[in-house]
Amino acid sequence: MTLLVFTFVMCIGVIFKASDLLARGVPWGPVLLIILYGFPTILSFSIPISVMTSSLLVFGRLSSDGEITAMRACGISLWEIASRPLMFAMLFSVVCLYINSELSPRSHFDRKTLKAELGVETALEVLDEGRFIRDFSGYTIFLGKKNKNHIENVRIYDATADVKREIVAQRGIVSTDESGTNLVLTLYDARIDPIPGGNNEAGYCKSYRLLLPNAVKRARYDKRDEDLMLGEILARIENTTAFYPDLNEKDLVYMRMALKVEFSKRLVLALSCFSFMLLGIPLGVRSHRQESSIGIAIGLFLFLNFYLFILLAEELAKWPQFRPDLIVWAPVIISVLLGSRLIRRAS
Repeated sequence: MTLLVFTFVMCIGVIFKASDLLARGVPWGPVLLIILYGFPTILSFSIPISVMTSSLLVFGRLSSDGEITAMRACGISLWEIASRPLMFAMLFSVVCLYINSELSPRSHFDRKTLKAELGVETALEVLDEGRFIRDFSGYTIFLGKKNKNHIENVRIYDATADVKREIVAQRGIVSTDESGTNLVLTLYDARIDPIPGGNNEAGYCKSYRLLLPNAVKRARYDKRDEDLMLGEILARIENTTAFYPDLNEKDLVYMRMALKVEFSKRLVLALSCFSFMLLGIPLGVRSHRQESSIGIAIGLFLFLNFYLFILLAEELAKWPQFRPDLIVWAPVIISVLLGSRLIRRAS
């Protein structure tokens, strides 16, 4: 029941996006496919939070009805009581591992590819912040921050000419030209290395205009980090230089760390089913609550704190010295240690 409720709630955003596509004149068939392609990603989040909430509800009810006390009076320890739910939680972790490693990235790539073929995936939507974008032929673009069409901390590798050029700018504006098919990046306080027509020397300018031809509506979609399967991510971590030959040494370090964070995040989301069950059982026993609203509220609060660690790690990927790939594992380790301690004390 909790899985159905949370999956439905998370589907609301997908439904709103689907209604927007229908308003643009996209046929029903492709829209339904786009909705279906979004389900694996939703399940990767809704299954762990459902495991947490259901463990709180079930063991909270058992505790309030005196069932836990009765079983312990018969000589059954809390570890024995929890053994079967923990086995189910481990099974769910295996299912989530398959979803996160294979099903979710494949469906995400298919959804984005379908939107690109339909002409509803614009270039402005592709320009995400915090990642290296290689969707435009000959260019590798990195945006530190994006607010609508305003961008900051821009870094561009231009390989369209005989000499590779690196462009760094403090800020910029994204727009389209008069034809409506070309994307224009107007960069301010830019450093160009080397400058066009120079002697391999760097130059500075107050503003620089970069044109990305035929980029407003594209007929293809290139893979991003979230579209890679676990094996592909691992291969890129081990040989980052070969997959990203245009990047300098500093950006290669950042890219490698971003891949490590993505790899760890998928494993952590899968293992969270087991750690949530291990923590939810003693918390449910201690809460002594029959009300389902209390259990759902506690489950949402714990999952929110869990997800905050993932967001923190993704943000810290820009500073590899803080090892954000290890920070991702903190909530799982804390949940396992705390849950084991609480069950031991309750036994």
